[in-house]
Amino acid sequence: MAPVRILILGGGFAGVACADGLRRLLEKRGQGWRLPGGEPAEVILVARENYFTFQPLLADVIGGSIEPRHVVSPLRRLLPGIDVRLCEIDAIDLGRRRVRLKPVSGEPVADLEADHLILALGQATDFSQVPGLAEHGSPLRNVGDAIVIRNHVIGCLEEAALVQDFKLRRQKLTFVVIGAGFSGVEVAGQINDLAADALSGYPQLKSLREKSYRVVIVQRGSRILQQLDPGLSEFALKRLRERGIEVILGQGVAAVSAQGVRLIDGRDIPALTVISTVGNTMNPVLAQLRAPKKGNRLIVNERMGLIGFDGVWACGDSAAVPVGKDKLAPEMAQFAARQGSLLARNVIGAIVGRPQQKFSHQSLGELASIGHRQAVGQILGWRFAGIFAWWLWRSVYLFKLPGIDRKLRVIMDWTMELFFPRDMTQLDVRRTQRVGRARFEPGQFIFKAGHPSEIFYVIENGSVELSRSNAHGDEERVTLLGPGDHLGERSLTRHEMHALSARALTETEVLTVGQADFLALTGSLAPLRRAIQEAVSRWTWVSLETSAALPAELAAAIADLEVADAMSAPAATIGAEATLGEALTDILNKRRGCLPVVDRSGGLLGLVTRTNVYRALDEQLPLHCPVKRLMQSPVMTVAPQSSILKAVSVMQRERLNRLIVVDDSPQKRVLGVLSRLDLIKAYLKRKAHPLPESRL
Repeated sequence: MAPVRILILGGGFAGVACADGLRRLLEKRGQGWRLPGGEPAEVILVARENYFTFQPLLADVIGGSIEPRHVVSPLRRLLPGIDVRLCEIDAIDLGRRRVRLKPVSGEPVADLEADHLILALGQATDFSQVPGLAEHGSPLRNVGDAIVIRNHVIGCLEEAALVQDFKLRRQKLTFVVIGAGFSGVEVAGQINDLAADALSGYPQLKSLREKSYRVVIVQRGSRILQQLDPGLSEFALKRLRERGIEVILGQGVAAVSAQGVRLIDGRDIPALTVISTVGNTMNPVLAQLRAPKKGNRLIVNERMGLIGFDGVWACGDSAAVPVGKDKLAPEMAQFAARQGSLLARNVIGAIVGRPQQKFSHQSLGELASIGHRQAVGQILGWRFAGIFAWWLWRSVYLFKLPGIDRKLRVIMDWTMELFFPRDMTQLDVRRTQRVGRARFEPGQFIFKAGHPSEIFYVIENGSVELSRSNAHGDEERVTLLGPGDHLGERSLTRHEMHALSARALTETEVLTVGQADFLALTGSLAPLRRAIQEAVSRWTWVSLETSAALPAELAAAIADLEVADAMSAPAATIGAEATLGEALTDILNKRRGCLPVVDRSGGLLGLVTRTNVYRALDEQLPLHCPVKRLMQSPVMTVAPQSSILKAVSVMQRERLNRLIVVDDSPQKRVLGVLSRLDLIKAYLKRKAHPLPESRL
């Protein structure tokens, strides 16, 4: 009997609480789990990291009060018996409860289907609303972010100690925190304490008459810590300012640059450190789902079932969970954990036929540390402030921290902090070089077909064979590459698995560039981007047999033709200034499956297909929406003088129904379109009128 599979996506507060709840509700028998009725069950948790991060203590990691590893707990130790899989979520099919996974590294993995699918992916960071914030701002979502921020702050202190210019030194020692919620206030307080304690080690800075560092909080609202009572917010504001922290209220950030922050009122704050604790958005994977949404969250019922999909559930920050009439549960850790625990019971109830419970939880209270052994908070209606609130803050979070070993380690960290100065070690976690090198022996695979694409390769020395499996399962050569050639760009640009295998024929040395660096370079350097696009569209297949899907009779009949002999010309195009409504009219009236989008000179910019148009209408985009918003780019192209077989192989490899034919000018002017129908027409024409001997 196949076990009932429960699949949890996400390793945050909600996902871990749900998995832990299931672990306690199910009965362990041998290597498997059993439902209360005796049926076998399987619980799988998919997460991006193999650890759970206790986010409320990340600010202490920045300040050096806690060692980074002490705020994370290994998932496999935290959830014994749960099948933890380290993968990224590529796509979700809600109807089939099927999840396509992408491994973080290593071998490709199979899709997972579940009887019950639980979405607990939380939210993502979106800095796109503020120009320059994504490039020059630092988020704080995981322990890696905390380590990077801490290293950067210490690095600014080190650099400032060498600078004589007052303005430059002031800029290096200005730390701006955007957002005055719990995270923002706690980060600002920890950075302030870290800088104050560090001055004893920097005599060049300590001897200055003016205060050598500056911590600034920028808050769009009228007060800080808006979740707390106004009196506590005012107390916290007073204490922060007494400690020298500048708090700017009622102001948003207009832009961030390499030189600092510009506020909406036009004021500039020169700074090299900008930390944003705001800017949440929906998880990109969940945003693609055709499911009801409210803001950045999926709409669920009071029992956390996803509306319209049986066996699919959602909890945590990614779910809009009702808590009474016209109210939703706030996006807080205590609510996420309670939702996860209750959802575990509801899922078991749904399986065995027991009643399910509605989510109902009243906040027990909130606490916020503001630095220098001061805190504010309210618990069960009681308000606290000062050093007692600080002690209470540490006690509560120490109790909530999972794992007795982690509790003991944090107690030791906090105790050491009372007697010894903060550790100012700057850990260099950067890679030694952005461009790496690799060496392969003859016969070794650089990558295999079906494996995830992660690296762009440039051959320095040696010979590399590209191959693929034919219809009989045998490897056949596609082409040979040598020094100066590159590989891996097709899969990286299309975000797909490798379609071919690459194997070293001789001792081979290659340069390697990681996916993020490669995409950043091609996105910023237009000449490199064009060269890569042309390389992707100019694959040369060396034999007719590589076009195995092309009927042999048809292939033999058109083998000597060029693209210009078969293409449809002139091509119907649409201007870049056109609208969705105009594209819809052209596609319907001209009965075209696609329209190349061109500039004023006829140069190719992109492609709009019938599917693009219908999808835009389904998403209710206005008819005056610019066609550039929905076009595909880049577009696979072919030259008119290219052979038909080359064009066919590109169409088969890329699973395309057509190719856009362009000239060899820098503008890539559109000359025509080559479709599968054009190939058939060319074949029929050749059968009726064979070419003279001189062309055969």
